Amino acid sequence: MKYNRNQSSFINTNKKDYRIDFEIPNVDAKFENSCVPVKSLEIDRKRGLSSTLEYFEKASGYVIGKGSEFSNESYVEYMYSIHCDVEKMGHLEYGNLFDPTYMQNAAKKGEIFHIHYKGHVDNVRYLDVYTNAPHLNKIIVGQSNYNFLNSSYKKFTILNIFRLF
Repeated sequence: MKYNRNQSSFINTNKKDYRIDFEIPNVDAKFENSCVPVKSLEIDRKRGLSSTLEYFEKASGYVIGKGSEFSNESYVEYMYSIHCDVEKMGHLEYGNLFDPTYMQNAAKKGEIFHIHYKGHVDNVRYLDVYTNAPHLNKIIVGQSNYNFLNSSYKKFTILNIFRLF
């Protein structure tokens, strides 16, 4: 028997209790490997700003088909220079992303969580909450999900998480 399933089922999956939506707008990428400018534009759109994709492509040094190249430190500098009201979260704070109360409060305030992986960046779109099995709570980023037990992003090492408020 899986969590939140009180009847027999052929579906071998757990059922979430609810989803916290961060209302991140979708921005279509024009080119491959354009996650840095695209995710920056999503942040701007969420905030009601009107920057263009071309602006973020230029600011991030984006090269068509190759992407934007940053060291860990230079990406932190990029985030602080290109976005306002941003803070880099400490590693001990990462667990907050799986805490429904913390995330619900952040979503109500319009906060954004931006994850910098080695070789990729993404914005947290949702938190799926399993009330009776909190270890199953998972954040949804782009087309994938992440939790501490089973991640489709295991190939990406998290370098930084930014909180934008």
